[in-house]
Amino acid sequence: MKITDWAVEDRPRERLWSKGPSSLSDAELLAILIGSGTRNHSALDLARELLAMAGNSLGDLGRLSAAEIRKIRGVGEAKAVTIAAALRAGTASQDCGNRRKPSDPFILRRLQHHVPCHGRPHPRGVLDTLP
Repeated sequence: MKITDWAVEDRPRERLWSKGPSSLSDAELLAILIGSGTRNHSALDLARELLAMAGNSLGDLGRLSAAEIRKIRGVGEAKAVTIAAALRAGTASQDCGNRRKPSDPFILRRLQHHVPCHGRPHPRGVLDTLP
């Protein structure tokens, strides 16, 4: 069954919009990235197959290359690259919290105007964003 055949309130994209990402399963979040399925399989079916390929772990799925992700029938190059990029971005944002503030004054001065790990310049520089 196509996701468009579901009740509107049950569709992953609409639930994300109305209830937030915590209301969705990992497979539903992946289905949103995938966008559309094939004639016989919904985007959610493809997402479940991808997760199964990675032991039902988003972390393990994030370690797969786009070429490995593309092995799933119905996941082409564009979808595979989108998934790989999104999972890498998620991993990078999680790694962000593990950083420590450097103590060397030379390094501190050099970091002052770099972009912090969340991707937006901080008004007072990167140092205010480091733990």
